[in-house]
Amino acid sequence: MICWLIIANLALFFSLFGNFWCHFAQRTATDYNNDEETIVAGIWSLKDNVYGGCYRWSFTGLIPDPSWNAAKTFSILTVVVGGASIVTIMLGDGNKKMWLTVSVLSSCSLLFQACTFVIFQSYICTEKDIDMTGSSKSYQKIDKCQRGPGAGMAIFAAVLWGISGAIAIYSNVMEQKELHSSSYPPGTSKEMKEFPLDDHQSLGVLSGSTEVLQQKNLPEQAVVNSNYGNP
Repeated sequence: MICWLIIANLALFFSLFGNFWCHFAQRTATDYNNDEETIVAGIWSLKDNVYGGCYRWSFTGLIPDPSWNAAKTFSILTVVVGGASIVTIMLGDGNKKMWLTVSVLSSCSLLFQACTFVIFQSYICTEKDIDMTGSSKSYQKIDKCQRGPGAGMAIFAAVLWGISGAIAIYSNVMEQKELHSSSYPPGTSKEMKEFPLDDHQSLGVLSGSTEVLQQKNLPEQAVVNSNYGNP
């Protein structure tokens, strides 16, 4: 459980920084003066090329397209669902239902984190004439739109969510096996459980030897000693 908590907390940390940092995508475009300009953008904010800080996209007046809005939604879901999995572990008692719930939540976090990359299908990377800085500048073409450090963190976070989900699934399977093995009473093997004796016989263990005792409703009682040949 401690190992899982370490991995899941690291995943949550990288998801938070990757999704909400303004270094998710790097777009390089050529204007009509044949000058290249690189704009560093995030899902929620844009890098200020003058002062180097981050400011919200709403300050530019841009209206997000569906792909961009989807990336925003998935970035929030990743953190919320991932955080819920950590809370479930901290408040749980280690039973199989807990591990099953955590495995589902971790897998969903992996899926949501991967879906944040849909931002590269938005007009941030596909529309050359978009005014991303509010400077009313036009561009001839988009040379490239590549992953930034924030996207690298998001990839690492997705890998960690996948590992945490695999650990949760493994723990769930082991918990089920442990419960299955403990369902047999002491001194009873799995084969004895699966192949019980008939209605007229029961198995007794006396002084280390196995005896088959006939029930009282039979006409004659007999004790068959496993130590064959004894008087």
